[in-house]
Amino acid sequence: MNTPTTTAPTARQQALTLAWEMVHTARLSFRIAQAKAWATIKLTAAMQKGPVGFWYTKEDGTTRFAVGHHLTAAEPTAKPAKPLVVRYFDTQANGIRSFRADRINIA
Repeated sequence: MNTPTTTAPTARQQALTLAWEMVHTARLSFRIAQAKAWATIKLTAAMQKGPVGFWYTKEDGTTRFAVGHHLTAAEPTAKPAKPLVVRYFDTQANGIRSFRADRINIA
């Protein structure tokens, strides 16, 4: 008898899940949501390797440039994870910050 094994979702599965979350929560078109989801997946993968510079739009409409890297398990997480929230350690501000994936700036 085969027992089901749990594996981590693939990048494609993560991107599609994130895109649908953007469609339902942020009311984006699926095409835009999919582009932003892939940009977010690629950014988080790059942040796991080291600090990366990126742009996102803040809630007040201003654009912010950040240089950050992925949070490790040893760093504190005060709030539970939300599907659209990307948490990172900002090397310029020397602190933990976050942004919503639907607000990432894509080229």
